Amino acid sequence: MSLKLAASFSYMPASLGHCGTKSHTTAMAGYLATGRNETEVLEGMNGLKAHYFHLRMLALANKREPFDTEVVEAVWTGNELLEPWFAKKASHVPFHLHHVLKFRSFSGRANKTVEEQDRCRISWGRVLGHVGKAVKVKSGTLRQENGRYYLSAPEEKTWLLEYNGVRTAGKLKTGDWVCSHWEFVVKKLSPKEKQNLESYSMKTIEKVNGKLIGNGKKCRTD
Repeated sequence: MSLKLAASFSYMPASLGHCGTKSHTTAMAGYLATGRNETEVLEGMNGLKAHYFHLRMLALANKREPFDTEVVEAVWTGNELLEPWFAKKASHVPFHLHHVLKFRSFSGRANKTVEEQDRCRISWGRVLGHVGKAVKVKSGTLRQENGRYYLSAPEEKTWLLEYNGVRTAGKLKTGDWVCSHWEFVVKKLSPKEKQNLESYSMKTIEKVNGKLIGNGKKCRTD
């Protein structure tokens, strides 16, 4: 079970008040810091509506449990479990970015602008160095032109390693690939995870753009 991974991706938006409840956020913080509160965190996950909806959708389709490792990874960073949805051109893909771009928010508390969508999507970036409890990275930015989304060329950004005493990423060094949610580093990415996150993110942008009107810039992959 990958409850810890699910909580790691959920922690920052919940802490910022974009989803969930204060009591569940407090439980997640304790769980991520000490390993305690597992039962409370698990029971409260259905309050993270979009997250749990996607976990259940993928789990049912693959005869697995919602917090199966590959199911959690598919929702947040993408993997082969998503392929059937892209292959059959489904109207909705149980991938976090598709929700961010198409539906913006189940809670109505976030993702009203492209800037917020960029912070909410799972971004990938390469570590340039540490600055206190943060890291400098190079990462692309989600933008929109003529109604169509694209990613900019990588630019320097600062992402938090710790928030309210909680840190979910292990030790990092210059050159590592990491991913962020709301500008908080969730984890170090393996080469395969980075490839998946980039590939399924670009597939999703292309899919959403195919439903929009306009002649925006071609999506970048660099």
